[in-house]
Amino acid sequence: MIYLLFESVRTFIPGRLSSAPTFTLDNYTELWQSSYLLFLTDTLRISAISAVVSTAIGFLIAHYLVREAGKTMRVIVLTLVVALMFIGIARVFSLALAFGNYGVLGIFRQMFGIRGNEFAYLQFIVIAGIVHYIAPIATLTMVGYLASIDRRLSEAAQSLGASRVQAFGGIFLPLAAPGIVAVLLMSFALAASAFSVPVIIGRGLVTTITTLIYQRFSEVPNYPSGAALSITLFCISIGIIALSSFVARYLRRRIGGGLA
Repeated sequence: MIYLLFESVRTFIPGRLSSAPTFTLDNYTELWQSSYLLFLTDTLRISAISAVVSTAIGFLIAHYLVREAGKTMRVIVLTLVVALMFIGIARVFSLALAFGNYGVLGIFRQMFGIRGNEFAYLQFIVIAGIVHYIAPIATLTMVGYLASIDRRLSEAAQSLGASRVQAFGGIFLPLAAPGIVAVLLMSFALAASAFSVPVIIGRGLVTTITTLIYQRFSEVPNYPSGAALSITLFCISIGIIALSSFVARYLRRRIGGGLA
C-alpha cells in the first residue's frame, strides 16, 4: 500500500512501462472528470443495491436460524452457507453460464425478449453475482450478532400483552439495529471492492472502479493512474468501516440507554 501511495503521485509517461519519479497530483485531479465520476456513480449504485439485498437476505436467514430453526435444520443451513464461501471463483463462472444464452436463466431472458448485451440487464446480473458472493458472509456475521440478543426480552414483552409483531418491532429489531447497520456497511465495502464478478459476468461492459484499476495496470498500462484509483477505493472502504463502527456504537449506546 505504501508503494501504491508513492506510485500514485508519480508522473505517467506514455509508451513507457515505468513512471517518472517527478511528483504530481494529476492522477488524483483527473478523477474529478465526468467519465471517472460516472464510473464511481455506477460503482456506488451497484454496491448500495447489492449491500441492501445481501443484508436483507442475511437478516432473514439469520433470524430463522436463531429464532425458528431446530438443531438439525440449523446445522444443514449453516453448512450450506459455509459451503458457498468455499466455492470461490467457480460460482462466478456458474452464474455466467446460468445467465448465458443456453443457461436456465438465459432461456427465461429470451422468453421476455431481453437482449443479453443490454446494459441494464448486465448491471442486474452483476448485482445478482455480487449478492451471491456477499450474502453468505452477511448471514454468518448476522447470526453471531442476533444470537447475542437475549430472547427473554421479547418473551417478556409478549407476556405483558404485546403481540409477536409488536415484540419484534419494538424490542428485537431495535436491539438488532447496530448489527444490521454494521453488516450493511460491511457488505457495501465488499461490494465496492468486488472484481471477478463485474469482469466475468459484466462481460467488460459494466465498468466499476475495480475493473478500471485492472485496465490501468494491465491494458494501458498507466500504473500511476491505477495506483491513484486503488488508493481512492482504499480510502472509501476505510471510511465506510469507520462509519459503520461509529454508527454501531452510537446505536448501541442509544438502545442501551433506552432499555435502562
